[in-house]
Amino acid sequence: MYSNEKNPGVNWKDIIIKVVFVFLFVLLLMWLFKKSTPNMTPFYSNVFRENIKYMQDAAESYYTNERLPKNIGDTAEITLGEMIRKNMILEFVDKDGNECDKEASYVQVVKNKNDYTLKVNLVCPTEKNFVEKTLGCYDYCEDCDKEEKVTEYQFKQATSKTNVSYTCPSGGTLKDGVCYVYGNSSYKATEVTSASEYYCPNGGTLKNGKCYVTKEESHAATETTKTGVYYCKDGDILDGKICRTSNNSTYTAYTRTIYEGGYYCPEGGELWGSKCYVTDSYNDVKTATYNYSCPSGYTLSGTKCVKKVTNNGNSYNATKTGGTQTTSYNSNYLKYGKIRSEKPLSGRTLIKTAQEYTCNNHSACPIKKIFYYYASYSCSKGKLTTQNGKYTCKITTTSQVKYTCPYGGTLNGTICKVAGSTSTVSVDANRDYSCPSGYSLSGTKCYKKIYNEYTYRATWEDEETERYCNSGDTLKGNTCYTTKETTYNAYITKGETVYTCSSKEKLNGKLCYKTVTSSYNASKKTGTKTLSCPSGGTLNSKTSTCNSSVLKSKYNATKVSKVSNGYIYKWSTSETLEGWERTGATRQVAKTK
Repeated sequence: MYSNEKNPGVNWKDIIIKVVFVFLFVLLLMWLFKKSTPNMTPFYSNVFRENIKYMQDAAESYYTNERLPKNIGDTAEITLGEMIRKNMILEFVDKDGNECDKEASYVQVVKNKNDYTLKVNLVCPTEKNFVEKTLGCYDYCEDCDKEEKVTEYQFKQATSKTNVSYTCPSGGTLKDGVCYVYGNSSYKATEVTSASEYYCPNGGTLKNGKCYVTKEESHAATETTKTGVYYCKDGDILDGKICRTSNNSTYTAYTRTIYEGGYYCPEGGELWGSKCYVTDSYNDVKTATYNYSCPSGYTLSGTKCVKKVTNNGNSYNATKTGGTQTTSYNSNYLKYGKIRSEKPLSGRTLIKTAQEYTCNNHSACPIKKIFYYYASYSCSKGKLTTQNGKYTCKITTTSQVKYTCPYGGTLNGTICKVAGSTSTVSVDANRDYSCPSGYSLSGTKCYKKIYNEYTYRATWEDEETERYCNSGDTLKGNTCYTTKETTYNAYITKGETVYTCSSKEKLNGKLCYKTVTSSYNASKKTGTKTLSCPSGGTLNSKTSTCNSSVLKSKYNATKVSKVSNGYIYKWSTSETLEGWERTGATRQVAKTK
């Protein structure tokens, strides 16, 4: 069912008047509240302190003996988020109603010698700070010394720290307190034509504008019949038209006894009395370590040394390389050299002595001679020299003398003539090789002479049995072999087919193969035209322009200072300290004697 009655109209005038009155009333309340509202800063700071105290109380209840670190210096830590998840505390907010950082906020316990340090760190969007408390030994240690205790009182003192930073409110890049604003500039790209080049369209090797193609050709080998070929039985030797064969006969070798009498060294070495002295050596080789260095004024970049060089157009002396150079290194020390004397030598380093006896059974014989062994020096490379009693190996190298212009320009004799310009110079960095202690550098390797000396008891031999054969026969083991030669006429073939090629050809079966090289003129490809930006800009190929960033303006950055307030704490046996405020916390410590 539909109704034909009209709704009464809205009275907009009354609505507007009511809205205006409400707005004026709100402004009046805000003005009155501003005049009468007290300073809320102490209240807000109290909120932060209560939150820290909230975390501290919960942590002291949580860290019982079994959860405390056991060793001095060890730590135990729990974050604000973990405390909330474990229902140790309820979630809280800062003075603006924002949540504090649950991961950056934490409680930490550190094990000291006789007590623990409890640190509570709280980080909120508008404020961050921490407090520390000492947990006394009487509450948390199981094996504390039973000493006389005194009460210490905890005091705190307000502290403030100002952090200064710089910002660019109008945009730009901040550097050393200055804001740099960059813009874009464009310039026409430079057209560059690459050089023309030759190529081989049909394959081959390019050389001096010609293409060389190598291929293999073959033809049938020449067939001939060869007659009168002589041959022998298998194992016999053909000598012209005669075959030679050998018949071996054997007999038992003869024996004879050779009297020796005395000591000898079956394993090698040098016999001294009844001892065999063996000395060997080898080179211990290691790869030398190195680092890169640059000449004065250069900056190391990877393996290159670079620097900005400004040429004022004046000539300068060219850099000289090459010539004769002498390098030296310490000589290799041979621990047991071959220098031997029957009397002591002055000025030489004695290494060892040895004795020679008048008879073989040296234990019952007097000493006949005493031998003295001295140090010997040598050089693996170069010439051995001595100066002030020190041995040195010197290596003299000679290379071609060259003059170069490292800063650009044209070389004229030993002078570099340049035009005024600014450029970046790059040279290879020097490799400074080094070796571990005791090693000598040679090229890129480190060498160290390792000496190994050992002795063993010499063997006493009374006699030796020797086997021998008749003159001209051969001894093998205990058997003598004698050879007698016989001959017979060689056999001759009736004829055989032989295939041959020319001297420069290669025979394979019945075919002769040769390599033939042909040539043709290489084709020339015209160089291509490309666009480049010589000043370092970015190429826009559609517009043939280069875009680069340029400094439009710069201004001083805005200095922002932020003050962080906190507390420093100390303990004292006095109940009052001038300038300090009691926190209410106490602890028991051992009385100082």
